[in-house]
Amino acid sequence: MQEASSQKVIVSHNIEKAMNPASVMKLLTSFVALKKLGHSFTWKTDFLTDSAIDEEGTLRGNFFIRGGGDPFLTHAILENVMLSLKRQGLKNIQGNIVLDRSAFDLPLTHAGDFDGETLRPYNTPPNALLLDFQTIALEFSTQNGVLNVSPLTPLKNFHLDFKNVILSKGACTKAWDNFLTFKVENTTLHISGKMPACPKEIFYLMPFDDLTHADLLLRGILNEVGIFFNGKIRDGNTPEGTELLLRHTSDTLGNALKSVNKYSNNVMARQLFLSLSLNGNAPATLSKSRAVAKQVLMDENLYFPELVVENGAGLSRLARISARHLNQLLLQIWEDPLMPELLSTLPVMGMDGTLKRNFKHSKLKGRAHFKTGTLNDAKAFAGFLHGKKGKRYAISILIHDKKAPTAQSAVEAFFNWLGEQDL
Repeated sequence: MQEASSQKVIVSHNIEKAMNPASVMKLLTSFVALKKLGHSFTWKTDFLTDSAIDEEGTLRGNFFIRGGGDPFLTHAILENVMLSLKRQGLKNIQGNIVLDRSAFDLPLTHAGDFDGETLRPYNTPPNALLLDFQTIALEFSTQNGVLNVSPLTPLKNFHLDFKNVILSKGACTKAWDNFLTFKVENTTLHISGKMPACPKEIFYLMPFDDLTHADLLLRGILNEVGIFFNGKIRDGNTPEGTELLLRHTSDTLGNALKSVNKYSNNVMARQLFLSLSLNGNAPATLSKSRAVAKQVLMDENLYFPELVVENGAGLSRLARISARHLNQLLLQIWEDPLMPELLSTLPVMGMDGTLKRNFKHSKLKGRAHFKTGTLNDAKAFAGFLHGKKGKRYAISILIHDKKAPTAQSAVEAFFNWLGEQDL
């Protein structure tokens, strides 16, 4: 813990040891991205064709979607794109839809590689054409003792089987879904187990690989907007000579960072990290992005020899940084002209994001911005405290132990103690 302006050390312990920062790594990724790409950076997604649309609105060739790494290409945005193309005259796609993900060159991975939880959205792998976070939203609702489950994501040829879910007695708590199990069979999602009779709850899941998800989603969207399509959806590259029909420009990097940090969105952070090495001539790779991140830090006179960045999100058993250098990063952020932009993306203690629930009764409520991180063997906090006397303090806490998740009460006690101090 250091005073932000003078860098005076208030409290320190074991600050040289490299530990796993979990999702606090997103703070480093965010800083590097703001310095390298800029607050107003945007991602581009191109919609192209290799054949002209005729007078009847029919495209007899293929329809290409070329990704540029956009981390926030939601189904609502895709619906607006397809509606715009329909207004341009597109009514019928006779060829295939080709998904171009070549902007990223990634090693083959599986969603369950990290912890075996293959259906959990936090494990969604990055790709250059990430559609709707590769996630589906399900609404569980109960009325008069009857359960209904329906998808909120527009999907065609998707089927739900929830006849084996039993409604149990008891209150609908935040753990309402703990006893549900999910099994995927082709494009059918089977749900079984038990749950309380909740009036309405939303559950997010990643049941399909990227191509299957894209197939269900794009067919669903095209069906909703009224563009006929009965061809195949496949991965591939965009050939030379295609015609650009429409280019979608994403929201700015600065706005995307609010989702990355306030809600600790892993796949968005991974997309952002890969975007560090995007250029028009060669695909982005993890190794290139690591090199870019190291160079940006060096340009800011930040030399962290123990630093290990695996994917930029902190969803890693390998990631490492010391508390000394994490706090040095915070102090650099404090002095940077972009500090207000980055600070505004962090959760406010007791008020929003990942700090809303656990710290809503904290004495520091509304007085601190922190990024948090939790794994089954790591717990981390890093951010800024506004003292009673108006001074700001940079604080980094790293806990790396198999019992790390149980440290929450100790961390809360420490923050409450800080709130009582005449700082």
